[in-house]
Amino acid sequence: MGNVVLSVTTGIGLCWCGWLITYPVLFWLLFTEYFWIPLLVFGWMLLDDTQNHGGRSWRPLQNSSITSQWCSHFPVSLHITAAEQITPANNYIFACHPHGIFGAGITCALVTDGLQIAKRLPGMRFTPLVSRAVFAFPLFREVFLWMGCANASQRNMEYIARCGTGNVMLLVPGGAAEMYEARPGKNTLILEERKGFIRVALQTGCLLVPVFSFGETSVFDQPFYAAVGSRLRRFQRWFTSLTGFPMVLVHGPSKIVFWRPYKRPIHVVVGRPIAVGKVSQPTQKEIDDLHANYKLALNDLFNSCKSVYGFDKAQLKFS
Repeated sequence: MGNVVLSVTTGIGLCWCGWLITYPVLFWLLFTEYFWIPLLVFGWMLLDDTQNHGGRSWRPLQNSSITSQWCSHFPVSLHITAAEQITPANNYIFACHPHGIFGAGITCALVTDGLQIAKRLPGMRFTPLVSRAVFAFPLFREVFLWMGCANASQRNMEYIARCGTGNVMLLVPGGAAEMYEARPGKNTLILEERKGFIRVALQTGCLLVPVFSFGETSVFDQPFYAAVGSRLRRFQRWFTSLTGFPMVLVHGPSKIVFWRPYKRPIHVVVGRPIAVGKVSQPTQKEIDDLHANYKLALNDLFNSCKSVYGFDKAQLKFS
């Protein structure tokens, strides 16, 4: 199983570093007899707009034995508070917290079928929503599409909501900015306060479901943690706003094979759905009110479960 975990994390690392690899290679090929390869690649990227239309997935990859072994490494467990309230009759936005380094808990529990989510919530179609920057990388974008990922844009979320019912959009509202706060042993978990998904929920009538992954921030250490307000943290945020990707160095138990994560349990807890009335043009007050209700539900979910999973002293803080 160790080789599988190492292979998966290596693949994730290559995906995140894809822009450092693929663009120089493709640019170099333009001046060789293989110039037609980058032309085909970039032509396909221009024509293929799947990421803005619900994405596509390759079930054999999502259901493979690799995903089960990956889930067993930490291990990851899934706890659904009110499964009977999540039915194919509605659409949902699962707002997942915190981001962590690469969202191992959410990926195992809800993106792949490593924990048998298809049986536990039958009839639901899960679409993980990620930064649009992911789809700017040739070749690596296909891996994310095979995993069912799509663009985390309002346009795409509205498109998915129009495609019938039984859709679950998996969204990490804090985004990559929360990666800078991911470190073990920290009792104050800082979440980015975003409201874009609240507006979409109101406009589409999707039910909101808070999801929290206990232990997500403990699978890697950061050797160079930047405090909030420091020059390094400001630079990190500037880099993220420019590229869409975080700039963070991490390591696991090995300082040599640093991309292998710690074996620390992650408990993914799915809360109860929050009913949302459909409003085509929501006012700022309606957005703020629903956002306040959502934060209250998330805090209740966190506080009711934290002692069960070994986070008795932990607190949530929105920035």
